[in-house]
Amino acid sequence: MIATRPLRVLLAHPGIDETGARREFPPWGVIFVGQALARSGHVVQVVDWNGEPALETALDRQVIDFRPDILGVTGKWGRAARRAERLFRHAAAHHPAVRRVLGGPLAATLPANATIAALVNAVLPGDGETTLLRWMAAGMPNLRDASPAQDADLGACCLDPAPLFDLRPYVRPAERSDLDVPTLFVSGSRGCVARCSFCYTLAHAPSGLREMPAPLLAHGLRGLYQRYGVTGFYFVDDGLVSRARWRRDFCQELRALDVPLLWGVDLRTAEATSATLGELWQGGCRALYMGFETADDAAHRGMLRKGPTAGGVGGALQRAMAMGFRVRASVVIGWPGESRTAIERTLAAVQAQPGLLVDAFRYNPLPNTPLAAASAPQFGPQHVYTEYGADAPNLSDCSDAYIQSAWERLLALANARNAVAATTLT
Repeated sequence: MIATRPLRVLLAHPGIDETGARREFPPWGVIFVGQALARSGHVVQVVDWNGEPALETALDRQVIDFRPDILGVTGKWGRAARRAERLFRHAAAHHPAVRRVLGGPLAATLPANATIAALVNAVLPGDGETTLLRWMAAGMPNLRDASPAQDADLGACCLDPAPLFDLRPYVRPAERSDLDVPTLFVSGSRGCVARCSFCYTLAHAPSGLREMPAPLLAHGLRGLYQRYGVTGFYFVDDGLVSRARWRRDFCQELRALDVPLLWGVDLRTAEATSATLGELWQGGCRALYMGFETADDAAHRGMLRKGPTAGGVGGALQRAMAMGFRVRASVVIGWPGESRTAIERTLAAVQAQPGLLVDAFRYNPLPNTPLAAASAPQFGPQHVYTEYGADAPNLSDCSDAYIQSAWERLLALANARNAVAATTLT
């Protein structure tokens, strides 16, 4: 069932940067939604405004040129939420006839008291391909309590978004993915097999992991190579290779291609066995992003619900690096109730892994996640703007002064490691 007439839909990714920075991550969420809308006969415009300082002016131009019936914005926390709110506030004031829809991770974790909630006509968590079409068919009602949809056909997602979107500006040797070849960030799955207590994915995709069919994904990568000259890919998916059967099929499909492709992927430490690492290496995988989080393995198994890792989390990272993988890890301080001793142990463990690249974070409680159930409601409407950094609330057992000092040390370590690595990729 679709709307009775073709509608004009502007799908926008607001991004996090306001300084004109180069674009790294293609907005796959709005791209895939746009493809579904186009297949259903609607007229779609997809824009990525990351780095655009004058959001309001950019929106005005699109409204004049494209004349949308609907403005759909993908939302994330922090600066992305602030920029999404700017778009909605301006649209409500200057283009009130355009219906306003919020999707993405923010839609699943949006606090009831967030200012942005009053600026939109609908909040649609989960698969935008299906929720948006159903909302349009229903007459575009005001809706803020929808359940996350998880029924989109991932076999219909196409990695070549032409004519909706041009991926050329996003192809470059990707320092963040640690692949020193023409590289593109891509998406191949939804959800995750893990049930980590702190992650928004439980709220956004509660039923688990769904992958694109392995042959389709491999074929799409080959097409991107042919169109754009991409020889490296990094999958921005939490659990793409978590299922053994799918992982084996995908690696086999890649080995069968007539072009050599390198790739990277997120891998849970609990899955980083020697056998799995060997399969990934044989399939052309050379870079891994892993959740170190904390050096406290008991916290991994308990508070964080990440499950046990053979040989401990540090052991998993060492196994991967010993095999030759370039490994990048998320490191987080300030967990609820975390002690000074625990934080110092984490900092020391990271310092002791000189080859490890680091993304530094401070814990930020997201509504609708198990770990934040007791703490998130106490924060006001500005909480949606907080990053996983200096402005995150301190829920640890440590003083604010100590947390700030530890954060600065972790951030300095991460910046030094990553800066050196960007010039030494092989």
